[in-house]
Amino acid sequence: MTFIEFANKYNGKFLDFDGRYGYQCMDLMRAYIQEVLRLPPYTLPAVTYAKQVFTNFKPNKYFTKVINTPTAVPKKGDIIFWGWKYPTTGVAGHVAIFSEGNVNCFISFDQNYPSRQPCKYVNHSYSGVLGWLSPKK
Repeated sequence: MTFIEFANKYNGKFLDFDGRYGYQCMDLMRAYIQEVLRLPPYTLPAVTYAKQVFTNFKPNKYFTKVINTPTAVPKKGDIIFWGWKYPTTGVAGHVAIFSEGNVNCFISFDQNYPSRQPCKYVNHSYSGVLGWLSPKK
């Protein structure tokens, strides 16, 4: 499945991948890892908060960690992470799938952003973005 097929499948829908905490941004990430990247959904370990996937990331054979800088731009399909950004991400941070953008702004495929929203494309600035995990091919 491609990123576009994945987004078309879930756009406007709620996705509860693990059946545990309702419709969270992490559910979208897990489904993406399994359906598009064709990896086990917990290739990125389970943590309490979305931002911890990025902050606790250890190098592996599946992803490259990229720290957000003023000149860096993710690639389509990169998994992008936010830290604490009041009031939109709160203490948990946020995770989404990068679609397109430049050094000033971008569009990602998100769930639960802002809170209690279905999967959809969202316009963002880089405010609060910690960085992203880029799948290795």
